[in-house]
Amino acid sequence: MATNPDTSRPDDQHQDVRLYLLLLTLLVGLLIVAGTVYLSYQHPKLAAPIQAGGSVAAVLAGCGAIAIKRR
Repeated sequence: MATNPDTSRPDDQHQDVRLYLLLLTLLVGLLIVAGTVYLSYQHPKLAAPIQAGGSVAAVLAGCGAIAIKRR
């Protein structure tokens, strides 16, 4: 049976929630990055631990992106 290309896809009921969650995640991430930059600027001794934590966070974010993409 052939499908009709004119039929639209069913609406995703959770599309708005996903968009708001993505925007909230970006906002929280930006807040964390700004706080980290401020902290390392005001307290230079903490620069090395902050860089190590940033490296770990980058690896975890990359693994999360891969997990989401494979899903």
